[in-house]
Amino acid sequence: MKKKIAADSQLHKIIFLIDALPETELLSRTLMELWMSGYEAERIPVEQILPQLTEALPDHDAQNDVPADSQTILIVTDRTDLADAALRHGIAVIGYLHEKNKDASFQGVRYLITDISGLDARFCELAYCRAHGLPLTVIETARCLIREITLEDIPRLYEIYADPAVTDHMEALYADEAAERSYIRDYIDKIYSFYGYGMWVVIHKEDSLLIGRAGIEPKEDTAELGYVIAKEYRRQGYAAEVCRAILLHAADCLCLPEVCARVHKDNAASLRLCEKLKFQPLPQSDDPDMLLFRRRLN
Repeated sequence: MKKKIAADSQLHKIIFLIDALPETELLSRTLMELWMSGYEAERIPVEQILPQLTEALPDHDAQNDVPADSQTILIVTDRTDLADAALRHGIAVIGYLHEKNKDASFQGVRYLITDISGLDARFCELAYCRAHGLPLTVIETARCLIREITLEDIPRLYEIYADPAVTDHMEALYADEAAERSYIRDYIDKIYSFYGYGMWVVIHKEDSLLIGRAGIEPKEDTAELGYVIAKEYRRQGYAAEVCRAILLHAADCLCLPEVCARVHKDNAASLRLCEKLKFQPLPQSDDPDMLLFRRRLN
């Protein structure tokens, strides 16, 4: 059964349109792994699909045609003309670079691979979701989903940040919601896409309610753990649950060597959490009200 990394993802089929065929066994293994992850996956000869794809998006009548619903498929191709045509039809694309096309320019294609064997279900979902502006579900815990923020989350965040206990210890949201929306839009486009991580939102699985934020902020020379939990969900272990999962993700998936934390000296709950998560104190920061901690990961 496929486990999606985006709640709204409709990715159904992955089509390989490649001239330079890698070792048959290698491609077959990749196709099988994608099938086992719950996707349809197949290679279609380029000459068979080229006229339809470059002239008009075909109907899903003939065998091996590209489905008319471009929102359900992802194309992997080593042809820039096919990549351009697919993008014009709103189809997500991964470019495949190899010895014969190594100087090709896949303009507009966010993700390129050089090895078919490195193409797994998670990477395909990542490319698909980025192409269609869908938030990724990054981590699942026993009680929560941790996913990328969307503009639709902003009103709920204002509800959470209305609690003075939140803004006593961290920066408030913009007073002007339009400014906050602009900031979040840029954050989604630049931080998530460039770093692959950032501050996410925490969703309570039982009722699908946004109950806070948590994640890792990229800094100049390190990465910094941060979290906010809504008032009605505090003292129930949610902060520890999601922060532990984030640290595991940082170590195993992001391969970060360390994560730091900055905690206000009067924030007793966060100081206790740092101790519980085995963060070690660092020398005093420039701000006498802030304490610094570090947790080595790799």
